[in-house]
Amino acid sequence: MVNDSEHYEIRPFNPLEWRNQGACVGNPVKFWFSDIAAEQAKAIRICDICPVLEQCKEYALTHREYGVWGGLTEAARRRAQRGKPLVKIVVCHKCHGQYERDFYAVSKSKYCSDRCRKKQHRDNEKSRYVTKGAIR
Repeated sequence: MVNDSEHYEIRPFNPLEWRNQGACVGNPVKFWFSDIAAEQAKAIRICDICPVLEQCKEYALTHREYGVWGGLTEAARRRAQRGKPLVKIVVCHKCHGQYERDFYAVSKSKYCSDRCRKKQHRDNEKSRYVTKGAIR
């Protein structure tokens, strides 16, 4: 009789082994466990390219974890658990306020409202006008 332990590596089953393959590995931990929206946004951007995004999201929705998991903040996970649509917390490029955007939204607007978008557009036009006037 051949002893199988000589031919095979015997390892205990680890159901969370997928975590070692995450895009978050090697990045600053503070992004995922911060209350600052800008740091959470960095974590979410990294999560967007993660190969184990779905496993991480499923784990976070079934366990009560702190921070960003599976590209979702705690607030977004709570909404999902209550049956509300998944949302991302995004920072407005004009007023730097936080707003919620549907997680699967087609629109990738950088502004929290039309008001901020129009203000930014006006500011861009003013800076172009000033720049052109200064060249003459």
